[in-house]
Amino acid sequence: MNVDEAIVCEQAAHIHRNMPTGIIGSFVVASLLVAVFWPVGNHVALFAWLLAGGLLALWRLADWRTYDAKKFSLAQARQWLYRATRGAALSGCVWGLGSLLFLLPPEFLYQLLFEFIIALLGVSAMFSYSAYFPTFIAFFASATLPAVIGLIAQRTALHVEVGVGFLIFMIVNLRFYASFNRMFMKSLQLGFENLALVDELTVQKEAAESANLQPVTATIGVGYANAGALDSTLLAYDLSKGNIAPIAIMKNTYFQFVTN
Repeated sequence: MNVDEAIVCEQAAHIHRNMPTGIIGSFVVASLLVAVFWPVGNHVALFAWLLAGGLLALWRLADWRTYDAKKFSLAQARQWLYRATRGAALSGCVWGLGSLLFLLPPEFLYQLLFEFIIALLGVSAMFSYSAYFPTFIAFFASATLPAVIGLIAQRTALHVEVGVGFLIFMIVNLRFYASFNRMFMKSLQLGFENLALVDELTVQKEAAESANLQPVTATIGVGYANAGALDSTLLAYDLSKGNIAPIAIMKNTYFQFVTN
């Protein structure tokens, strides 16, 4: 697996690790929002919106459980990133549809609360989906654009001013995300390049050590062969003289010379 492929797998693992927290946290926030708007909103519409969000959250969690981030192959990582992006887009659409409900009450403070929640979710998505831009933008655009449009469409000076301010916030948030993502990807690239360099140096070190051992092994082998020949010659000579002790002395001297 090369560096680019390893980065894709790490992106998928990062999104996978953060997914449960994001899904559960988003549904908790949605529940609290419905509770706040319950006295002034349409009960049927609010319940239907929360139910849709809950079913989507369960589906995304079930999808998340089918993958194991510790065993991601390249094909599995790419498949998971696609499914995570699809789920993020659907979640953003549910929040975007919420603009039709939470911008209806005439009290501006209620509308401002909804815009604040959307901004909070946008910032959270910047960290949860920092590793992969398509997943981030799928949620961020589908959740925030309807909130801005719905606010500006009310055409009062206050709504337009707040809507334009929220639009500026979106642009700034995108700029921060681009910097954060670039730093994240650069750190991943440097990390995997360093690991590849360490592996390459380890292989070269082992090859060099193996090359240095081969001449020594060959020399010792020749020495043992010559020692055998010497042994035969000396034995034949000393047997004729009736003296065996010098054979051992000369062999030991020869072995010390060869091995040293």
